[in-house]
Amino acid sequence: MQGSTNRNLAIWGTTLIDAGGDNQIYAVDARTGKLVWETPVHGPKVRAHATSGPIIAGGKVITGRQCQPDATFEGCVVTAHDAATGKELWRTHTIPQPGEPGSESWGDVPLEQRWHVGTWMVPSYDPALKRIYVGTSVDDSRPQVQLGGIDKQHLYHNSTLALDLQTGKIVWYYQHLIDNWDLDHPFERLLVDTAVAPDPREVPWINPRLRPGERRKVVTGIPGKTGIVYTLDRVTGEFLWARPTIFQNVVAQIDGATGTVTEDPDRIFTRKEPNDHRVPGHERRQELAGRRVQPAHERDVTCRCRTSA
Repeated sequence: MQGSTNRNLAIWGTTLIDAGGDNQIYAVDARTGKLVWETPVHGPKVRAHATSGPIIAGGKVITGRQCQPDATFEGCVVTAHDAATGKELWRTHTIPQPGEPGSESWGDVPLEQRWHVGTWMVPSYDPALKRIYVGTSVDDSRPQVQLGGIDKQHLYHNSTLALDLQTGKIVWYYQHLIDNWDLDHPFERLLVDTAVAPDPREVPWINPRLRPGERRKVVTGIPGKTGIVYTLDRVTGEFLWARPTIFQNVVAQIDGATGTVTEDPDRIFTRKEPNDHRVPGHERRQELAGRRVQPAHERDVTCRCRTSA
């Protein structure tokens, strides 16, 4: 497999541990350079390689995957391996399997056509709660009308996932955006213990149950390409507050009480058009920019986009 981006590696004791572009995880003795162990995550032909290195949490090597569409459902996983031996301890799929909670959110899309919900940035770890926090990418960079429909969530794309360190079970999730524009949310999450007191003059979306100044364990930061700061309770996943930091025109509203995100309906692609918009990505972005719509990697769809003044 060709080489790929590698954003970091991990240090555990006297070993350097990393995830390779060949779908292997390996440990090297830092003093001698000798290979200590090497473990495959997928076969070499699966396009689901790591583009970030692991973190070490409680003696476990935690890594995510950049899973291209031809990696299929199987490629989109977060894994844990024993830091001493390389033995796989668990793997969690970021696309629910049939019968699992969330599988219905894809509608009638067959499992073999559920793709691309990757975790290609470095996870975060809370040693007190023994939880891993990781962000996910878009579901195949396509508008939802080309998948199960614009009324479907297609979990767990564009979400923050809280995983149990011991089992890999998803404890809670929060979905930041139902994506139509390739505005994915895989970036690092910041874990902070703090007094939470958002200024309502500056912050448009605040949980009405939040008592200003109360101390919370939060997960926060700008997790995705909309440039919106999201702050969640990292114990429960409860939405606390959010605010934009740049111009964005896809999120119209966030319900403070539930954290539910509402997209601007005039920005959503709603109808398949087999013969329309067959243009390369660069030209398509220019066309959308002329209408002040944030770019999508969509193909063969129509947007009910209004022109902004």
